[in-house]
Amino acid sequence: MRHAIAIATLLVSTTVVGAGDASAQSDRGLVPRPGEFRRSGLALGIGAGTAFAFELGDLVDVNGFGGGPSFRVGTTASERLLWMLQLDGAAYLFDAGEETGVNQLAVLAVAGQVYVLDAFWLKAGLGVANYRQQVRRQIKLDPTDEFPGVGILTGLGLDVYQEGAIAIGLEMTVSTAVLADGVILQGWTGVGFHIY
Repeated sequence: MRHAIAIATLLVSTTVVGAGDASAQSDRGLVPRPGEFRRSGLALGIGAGTAFAFELGDLVDVNGFGGGPSFRVGTTASERLLWMLQLDGAAYLFDAGEETGVNQLAVLAVAGQVYVLDAFWLKAGLGVANYRQQVRRQIKLDPTDEFPGVGILTGLGLDVYQEGAIAIGLEMTVSTAVLADGVILQGWTGVGFHIY
């Protein structure tokens, strides 16, 4: 009888401990611990990287390599979903005979960013675009042409560092400018810094 009571007591103790461990594990995904990364509230971000552009249409002297910044401000709709207003811009130099041409493409879009994994996200957005061609004349930049249009933003990223409300990651973005005279594709690769 004593052995039976001892065995029963051991089984109950094991069950209680196991249930407690399971509850603790389930709470880890719901209750933030000190120093644990969580997305909530206002979202701010900035990025910098290299870029390339090429055109599909009647525009000339578009293809080139360069770089530029990216600015984001928005809100966290949930642990996985963020809404952002994002401005991406880049400048490109090209050889224009005796002069050096400067092309600039900017896309301002409302974008949704979804974390499909804890540190990996996908992004898509729609907005406006503006393409500007310039020619460098000695030390002065004279604008030559400006083309407004529709901007489409797609991208992906991987957070390599997450701590508290800070995330630092690697990003790739494709900005598509649909203009009256053609379509420009801008590929951007860089590093992003976010505060959630």
